[in-house]
Amino acid sequence: MTYPRLAAVIGCALVAFSGCQSNSREETAFQRTENRVIVRQDSEPDRLNPVLTTSGYSRQVFVHIFQYLLTQHPNTLEYIPQLAKGRPAIREVEEGPYAGTIAYTYELFEEAKWDDGRPVTAEDYIFTLKCILNPKVPAERYRPYLSFFEAVEVHDPKSFTAYLKEKYILGEEVVHALIPVLPAHLYDPENLMAGIPLETFLNTQRINQLAQTDGRLQRFAEQFSSPAFSREPEGVSGSGPYRLAAWNTGQRIVLERKENWWGDQLAEEHLGLAAYPEALIFVPIPEDATVMTA
Repeated sequence: MTYPRLAAVIGCALVAFSGCQSNSREETAFQRTENRVIVRQDSEPDRLNPVLTTSGYSRQVFVHIFQYLLTQHPNTLEYIPQLAKGRPAIREVEEGPYAGTIAYTYELFEEAKWDDGRPVTAEDYIFTLKCILNPKVPAERYRPYLSFFEAVEVHDPKSFTAYLKEKYILGEEVVHALIPVLPAHLYDPENLMAGIPLETFLNTQRINQLAQTDGRLQRFAEQFSSPAFSREPEGVSGSGPYRLAAWNTGQRIVLERKENWWGDQLAEEHLGLAAYPEALIFVPIPEDATVMTA
């Protein structure tokens, strides 16, 4: 799991368990034969689409499939690299077309790739913003945060600057930790959003007017909201260390660790890319008594 503390908790539990057994007549060692983590959830997620879900249980699962620009250190809660190499260079813009804004510049890992080998780029980040800002997509919970955006300027495929209209106490977090980055080529195979500039999406009046006349926005929303991108292993795909292997409704969600995942070569230096178990299994069990039995 991407959180080392969970492994420590499990380890302590196993030590305590074996200690309790040591006085029994026939001592038996409690040994894990598989490198898997089983996680109990009070309720089942509604879907595994980060933009559309309204369930906190969903986030417990999808953070292992998708990645943010930065993630939080499990102990210090400081932001550490995930898709981006580090925290942004921040400056107040004094001149030019974005004068008066606050600029946040990020550089993505060159190694960062999607499952099909294509690189994670700044355009994927912009696509993710468009998903939220599309009026036909039910992402109302996130849109108010993006009202602070003025523009996103791409310097090269692995580098970009996000401009916020003004200083905002959560400005940095909104830019790099509001929503994980989605692969544009997978979630929009027809390039329906590519022809509409981000500038249009960031203008509420213009995008709402366009939504009434441009069928691309509605068509994309229908495809994006389909079960294929929320529940099916072939459609739920990110840059993270795990892939959705199976979702048996009401029983379990199984994530399997990817082979030759791009983050492995950087994990020793960057904790935000560490992933140890071979599988993560999320089991919905509402009743505490059932948990004890299990």
